Amino acid sequence: MKFNASTDIGKVKENNEDNLLTISNDSISVFAVADGMGGHDFGEEASLIAITFIENNFNEFLKKKNIKKEIQNMFLTINQLIYKTGISKNAQNGMGTTLTLAIIIDEILFVGHIGDSRCYIINNEIIQLTKDHSYVEQLIDKGMITKLQAKTHPKKNIITRALGTMKNIEVDIVEYQLEKSDSIMLCTDGLSNLLDDNEMKNIINKTDLLKNANVEMVKLANNRGGFDNITVIVVRNN
Repeated sequence: MKFNASTDIGKVKENNEDNLLTISNDSISVFAVADGMGGHDFGEEASLIAITFIENNFNEFLKKKNIKKEIQNMFLTINQLIYKTGISKNAQNGMGTTLTLAIIIDEILFVGHIGDSRCYIINNEIIQLTKDHSYVEQLIDKGMITKLQAKTHPKKNIITRALGTMKNIEVDIVEYQLEKSDSIMLCTDGLSNLLDDNEMKNIINKTDLLKNANVEMVKLANNRGGFDNITVIVVRNN
């Protein structure tokens, strides 16, 4: 299994509130992206809390028969950590983070997700495994706007679920059987807001070196404005 990860501050933000995690050994592979929010240093701290907790506890997945339940428990614990930290710091604008977590054990991909970061499967096509928890996604579901219109909607950055913003959360969990031809991509919305799905698919499929694919995607997002932090992990299952 090959993988590469990139994160970039972008062209507008003063600091990078994204954090990421890449772990891979003979027993398990764990990848995660988190996009913090809350202003000042709160967003950066929130995403770091999430990523650090997973890094320190990922071996728990190997001890459990019910991986989905363990993912849910991990998200709930992280939510409480960030929520309590926000209260202690009097984070008036809230303190939170998205989190998209991918775990691979025995060719099975488990994804835990909250917020508007994403996980894709890429082969001859591109499949978005996660569903954005956002205001514009709700409008799409109601048929009020198209996915193309959502890209430029003035409220596209409003998310409806995140870790740390409320006491209780709902987590999406997806299970997917990997094929040898599959690539997996995790990214924050700093990338997916500025590149369309086919652009990302074509860049990954045409590039042998995953680092070069990530560099090209980050560069393209920055050339189109770089309005947010940009984080991407690409994993090739071969």
